[in-house]
Amino acid sequence: MATNILAIPATRLTGLTAAQVGAFDPTDFTLMTSTQLRAISTAGISAMTSNDFDALSAAQLNALTTVQVQAIVTAELAGLSAQAVAGLVSADFGALSSAQIGALGTNQVRAISTTVLSALSGETLAQFGTAQTAALSTGQMASLTTAQLAGLLPGQLASLGSTQLATLSTDQLNSLTSTQFQALGSAQIGALSTDQVANLETEDLAALSAAQIRGMTTAGLVALDSADLAAL
Repeated sequence: MATNILAIPATRLTGLTAAQVGAFDPTDFTLMTSTQLRAISTAGISAMTSNDFDALSAAQLNALTTVQVQAIVTAELAGLSAQAVAGLVSADFGALSSAQIGALGTNQVRAISTTVLSALSGETLAQFGTAQTAALSTGQMASLTTAQLAGLLPGQLASLGSTQLATLSTDQLNSLTSTQFQALGSAQIGALSTDQVANLETEDLAALSAAQIRGMTTAGLVALDSADLAAL
């Protein structure tokens, strides 16, 4: 069928049933134009497999509407290659349900570009599970906006590794609330650099527990000024 794909009008593709769309093979989809792909109904999109989506180029994936992306079956979304996930834009992720986002594997999460990641809403980012949050690369962590960081849940913050935390700038760290700081473990507090500790806001230091304070390194404590030490 591949050789005849381009001859199918977009209006006809719209009327195809899920079974008919499901009869196409990956090669058929690679030959479709953006107009043809956008014409496929949500029922048809739901009939597509991860192999079908993996066969699409980044330009073709970007041609899909958010409504179509939302129609991708969760199991098939979980089977997408990292390259296919990298072809999705921020609006696509914003259209996904919590179940769809939760189905993404760590390799898929790491494939999200920093441009797309930094454009996600706080609500979307808050739907990432702890394993997904822990999988973010240092580059991805550095790209997060202060508004996104301020919206992270306690469990997400607790899942971050020392390398991820070390990537955060002073502004990023200070965007965290006192409640968020309380979610960090003593080992995480101890992993902060002296510069990071020295630039923490006094109210955040005051919110630390005794266990968290004990986790601070000697160098970190020395970096605090008298006002900060008094707040501990």
